Amino acid sequence: MINPRRYLASLLFPDIEASVDALNHRVTELSSRLERLEDKMARQDEEIKTILSKVDSKADSKLCYELSEMANTFGEELLALKSEVSTLRDKARFVEFLSSGDPNKANVTLGELASLVEHYIRRGFNRPFELKKAVGVPWEVLYAVLTYLKLTKRVMRVQDGGKVKWIPLEQEIQRSERAR
Repeated sequence: MINPRRYLASLLFPDIEASVDALNHRVTELSSRLERLEDKMARQDEEIKTILSKVDSKADSKLCYELSEMANTFGEELLALKSEVSTLRDKARFVEFLSSGDPNKANVTLGELASLVEHYIRRGFNRPFELKKAVGVPWEVLYAVLTYLKLTKRVMRVQDGGKVKWIPLEQEIQRSERAR
């Protein structure tokens, strides 16, 4: 019998090992870039402090302002890079989860499992039975995750005739705006 999760994983990621290696390589690359930026930012902070201690004229204060703006720009780049590294780590865990046959063997947190369930909902797996089959977790775990997603306002439960359907919250907002 074909494992639906492995089949779906093979469709989403035909070469899972290569995908994991590529993601790990990208995470390593971004992590070292992040470390270099943090070092550079620390050096610039020290330079700004040194310059501020020597400020005597308005020209020096303009220079300090420009340096401060540069530091803020680096700070924003640093935050964007941290976010990208975090996203790549989540993707790597997601691929690891898909490739493992047993969800209990993969070290997955509630947030990661919620992201996985939300991903399937966005892919069109809207019914609880479809989600349980795709994710491969017990009903209790699935409903705990769906409740968590509902409380964090990421998905919405919709009654579709006699059946329950879960949809991304922004999809429902867009639908209601179009109806106006």
